[in-house]
Amino acid sequence: VINGKTKTKCDTISYNKYHLAYYISCNGATGNVVELLQPRKDFLQIAEVEVFGGPNAVSGLNLLSYFKPTSQSSTGWSGHSSRAVDGNFDGVWGRGSVTHSASGTQKGKVNWWKVDLLGVYPVYMVIIHNRIDACCRDRIDKAEVG
Repeated sequence: VINGKTKTKCDTISYNKYHLAYYISCNGATGNVVELLQPRKDFLQIAEVEVFGGPNAVSGLNLLSYFKPTSQSSTGWSGHSSRAVDGNFDGVWGRGSVTHSASGTQKGKVNWWKVDLLGVYPVYMVIIHNRIDACCRDRIDKAEVG
């Protein structure tokens, strides 16, 4: 979670072939941007990102990320960053709702994806819905959520 120059890492995803989604606690970290960073220099592909937060912890959680502005380090195969906040959780690449970065190995750069929450909020939970095609499910491994 990013708040100005302050960056809070919530957790690192450990890939499990049986998980379609990863539930990441951010413990109320306050910020206006949520970021996924893939330090393994691999593609970053996401079906959906749901950011939940708000002023009253569990009793007042709101979905903060839906149709908010997004960006990513690069775009490959028309996998635009906005696909991850379109409300479509379908993780099959061919159905058109998965983001796709260009190669993470180009010039040693890592891939990232961000959503701008258009306001500063405490963030309690981030749910990452993964790409589920057999070829590519493990690309989410070691991605950092913050």
